[in-house]
Amino acid sequence: MRVSWRHDDQLGKDALPDMHDQSEKQYRTLSIVSAIMLMTVRCLTASVESQVTAQLYAANETSSRQPRMRTLCVAQYRMEEQLKDFAEGRSTQNLTIIYSDMHGLWGGITVTLSTDGAYERLERARGHIVPDMLRRTLTAAQIQEVIRLLLARRLWEQQTLLRTPLPDEVRATLTLRTGNLETSVWDLYNNLEKNDRIGRVRRLLLKLAKE
Repeated sequence: MRVSWRHDDQLGKDALPDMHDQSEKQYRTLSIVSAIMLMTVRCLTASVESQVTAQLYAANETSSRQPRMRTLCVAQYRMEEQLKDFAEGRSTQNLTIIYSDMHGLWGGITVTLSTDGAYERLERARGHIVPDMLRRTLTAAQIQEVIRLLLARRLWEQQTLLRTPLPDEVRATLTLRTGNLETSVWDLYNNLEKNDRIGRVRRLLLKLAKE
């Protein structure tokens, strides 16, 4: 009996390390599960916060864009009325028309025409620093031809979708300025002939200098 009891005691002693190992493994498992759950909750929270932030930012952008759009629409409407006044000889203000496809690397041209008849063309070839300049005085009939084209093509309205410019991409811009009113539209230089809006003004402005 003593041997048996000693044997049972020995079994109990041998079993204690196993129970300790099992408890330690369970504790580690629970710790890992808890850590995973905590990380999941944090990720979900961050995702929700990001979505809310994005929605708030979009709403703020929309609200801040609305006044700018209203201002732009008013400017476009006023410019249309001014051009009609110029075309009918009712305006006493001076209108300045500026076309430019000048690029820092590729060169280009800039033409400035005022309704008082002043005409100036700057042309710079690629690799040159100083542009060539041509100045002339145009007639009232020539200026009216330009204004009629602006009205026909509604060249106070932007029709090309805005996007981030590509490296070394050339844009052609057309700016109309009278008093404190100004509008500006643009097109890609490579699309001038295809879209036939700003490109047509470019051709006319260059042709007038040769007449």
